[in-house]
Amino acid sequence: MANRELYFVRIAKAFVDKQGISRKRIIFVAILVGLLIAFLFVFAGPYGVINMMKINKEKKVLLGKIQALEAERNTLKQAIIRLQTDNKEIERIAREQYGMAKPGERVYKIVPADTSAAGNKDKTE
Repeated sequence: MANRELYFVRIAKAFVDKQGISRKRIIFVAILVGLLIAFLFVFAGPYGVINMMKINKEKKVLLGKIQALEAERNTLKQAIIRLQTDNKEIERIAREQYGMAKPGERVYKIVPADTSAAGNKDKTE
């Protein structure tokens, strides 16, 4: 068994003998082919270095978006809890957004003066 050679080695030796190609040249070509395959595997394709760099950059962007969305979700959860439990929060929103008032209270709306009309009035006088 120790004297047996692998099948492809026997074929290569037969090829060398028939073609007159030196063994050094076959080894050189085999190494070149191996390096080419390794180069293509490392730098090209879905698992190449360039593609992995793009994927990592995209991953960082997506992780940042996830963190922002989680923070927004937590804020909204807190607002929901406040609205479910805090009557003063509900009253504040009713007053600010809907102009509601308790019985006996008056609501005053302050309307900003029109600055362009006042400026024209001064010029005419």
